[in-house]
Amino acid sequence: NKPPPILLPPPLWNSHGHNGDDGRILTCLELGAGLGLPSIVAARHGLDVVSTECDPAVLPLLMANLRSNLADEVYDDVSGDNDNVTREGKVERPVVGGDRSGEERGSKQNSGRVIVHSLDWSSDLEPSFLNLFGDVTGGPDLIIASDVVYGATRRSWPGLIALLVKLRDCRRRSASRSSTKSSRQRLTYYDGTEPSGSDPIILLGYTQRRRDMSAEEEGRFFSMVREAGMEARPIPPYLVPNSDTRILTTVFELRWL
Repeated sequence: NKPPPILLPPPLWNSHGHNGDDGRILTCLELGAGLGLPSIVAARHGLDVVSTECDPAVLPLLMANLRSNLADEVYDDVSGDNDNVTREGKVERPVVGGDRSGEERGSKQNSGRVIVHSLDWSSDLEPSFLNLFGDVTGGPDLIIASDVVYGATRRSWPGLIALLVKLRDCRRRSASRSSTKSSRQRLTYYDGTEPSGSDPIILLGYTQRRRDMSAEEEGRFFSMVREAGMEARPIPPYLVPNSDTRILTTVFELRWL
């Protein structure tokens, strides 16, 4: 049987990804996860997630918070602890995505699988990281970066932009080698249009902090986005529940031009 559609949370998204005939589960990458709230929400809505953070002091807190909220399928790809041991006693490095339609999903609202990984934006993409997404897509379907652009992260902006380009290029190379195209699941932009080819969809949550970053610095970041070949398009507030009273963050789609 064809798996049901995977619905993305309305506060982050206004569309949904459909499982294709291949039964592949959609994948999400969170950059700068912190305590991993977007990762939790994405997993609770059925996506498989790679939740990344580079701060060694934060990674244990991220792992603990994910396990507290999801419990069943949260894997540590940082320390390689024994929680990656299967029921048969075999040590197995998990991956996200793929066809797991015959498996039971997690008990907490049928949540997806989550893998915690340490990722430095300025480093090259290691095969060990890309292998987390299996051999089907070459990378995530959805990339989320929430509250990662502010004064203290200025030096990492070039690395973030370069990483997004690398992730797009990996998916394009994988798609060019693949003979399976039409049956793949797709995510759409908030207005119903699809990204070009196999390009991932990118959501950037940005909170304006004038005490921390000037308008000129803010403009510099979004200029870097444009120079990399992306358009930062804000999701209309009326599509975000309670955005007029509770949400101070603007959610942008970074669309490839």
